[in-house]
Amino acid sequence: MAVMTVTQPASLEASDEAAPSADALARLRAGDPSATDAMIRRYAPAMRRVVAQLSGWSSETDDLVQDVFAAALMALPKFRGDADLETWLTCIAIHRVRRWQRRQVLRRLWQKTAAAQQTALTNDDEPPGEIEEQQRLVRDAIAALPPKYREVIALRYLEERTTGETASLLGLRSNTVDVRAHRGRQLLAEQLKEHDAFASLRTT
Repeated sequence: MAVMTVTQPASLEASDEAAPSADALARLRAGDPSATDAMIRRYAPAMRRVVAQLSGWSSETDDLVQDVFAAALMALPKFRGDADLETWLTCIAIHRVRRWQRRQVLRRLWQKTAAAQQTALTNDDEPPGEIEEQQRLVRDAIAALPPKYREVIALRYLEERTTGETASLLGLRSNTVDVRAHRGRQLLAEQLKEHDAFASLRTT
């Protein structure tokens, strides 16, 4: 795969290029290194901007952009050209950031429960085994949610995003975010209804 320098802006020549021709797309699909380099030079700044916004300007933005282009290069043989290349790349960026966000949710959930476990060990006020069980229950319940609810629950409550931020990240209307958040809480409450530690879910 071509070396990607995503932190540098595209040259004026690259940014002024017309949309890729059928010949250029054919060379991209065939893995032509020069066509690949041209695509990356042209679209890296736009993809970096999109990924930064979707990820909340994460410090991992550059790694995510690399991931976007790696996924694009693997998928290029199936790209039919129904959409323009930038739109297609943006769709890939959204999916890759969403996947990253799900990993982040689990990472932060683990960190929070690990911190709670350490506090319990220090204070001896809650058995470590009980915290580990709560961690497992929450992780399993979130993972079992349909993706459209899992995304909203993760961003609104685990990532502590506002409704507006969540709507912007997911490309939804604010009222849609509110509806999915409410339904997501209901689904979590249904899954965790037998456990007193999560009683607050049943009243929200």
